[in-house]
Amino acid sequence: GFLKISDPYALLSKFNPQKPWEKSQKLGRTEVIKNDLSPKWSTLFFLDWNFGEDFYVRVDVYDEMKKSQDRLMGYNIFEIDNILRFKGGDEIKKVQEGKG
Repeated sequence: GFLKISDPYALLSKFNPQKPWEKSQKLGRTEVIKNDLSPKWSTLFFLDWNFGEDFYVRVDVYDEMKKSQDRLMGYNIFEIDNILRFKGGDEIKKVQEGKG
């Protein structure tokens, strides 16, 4: 960004931790939040998920770069069943290190 602070966005993909070599299925991406190190995205994602089904989502956080390739800031993996089994459920994890 202009102030040399990150312009983060997130990419969500369906991920199989038992078969990490398989290509993940892209679910979508959030909007870019300009000049923010603690973004709060408002993008909604609709998942085709059945209660009790193993469904993992990998969230990759990138810094949008204007003059070069976007930079991976970090990632983490969430098991949807752990989040959605309770009303108002959520899960907070630290981002695993990326490339910078």
